[in-house]
Amino acid sequence: MTDFLLSGGYSHYTQPGGHGYHHYSNDSKSWTVHAGLGSRATEKITYRALMGASWLEYGGHSGGCTWTYSLSANWKITRQWQASLLGSSYYQPSERTRGQAIKVYSLSSGLSYLTMGDKMTLTANIAWRYEDTCYNDRYLAYGNDFDETILSVRLGASYIINRWMSVFANFTWEEEWCDKRSYDYNRYRGTIGMRFHY
Repeated sequence: MTDFLLSGGYSHYTQPGGHGYHHYSNDSKSWTVHAGLGSRATEKITYRALMGASWLEYGGHSGGCTWTYSLSANWKITRQWQASLLGSSYYQPSERTRGQAIKVYSLSSGLSYLTMGDKMTLTANIAWRYEDTCYNDRYLAYGNDFDETILSVRLGASYIINRWMSVFANFTWEEEWCDKRSYDYNRYRGTIGMRFHY
């Protein structure tokens, strides 16, 4: 069976310090309406594919409106192996600069393997993210309309000790490219930790 899907979303953002800055308020809002299909393509493959439009009202000013998408798929290759695919695009205020919003495009894929009596899960993920800057104020946009591309790879392992506790370790490599600014960087990060379940 194939399902027809309709979804909507609303987000509210608060960015302190915006009031009075080029007449921007501290509050921004976004709306999303998507329609598409969802189904079990085979006994082991499921997917959702939606497309629609998103609007952004940045700092009390009318902002952009453009096409956006939401994608997901999961493939249960065997009992132990699973693969997944996720993608989306959306608006949000900039995390770096006041008076600036960004449209984000993202796509990621992952692979997981269950082993050691189903107690250990090994994972590998790769993610791509593109940030397109958007300005309502042409004076702010001048010389600042840069875009960024981020690529990251993560390897992880998780082990269930008992029903109450598990341990995990992750390693992430991330590379960032900026088309007009010297924001380029690469980063390596390792994380180890313990989770408690209740």
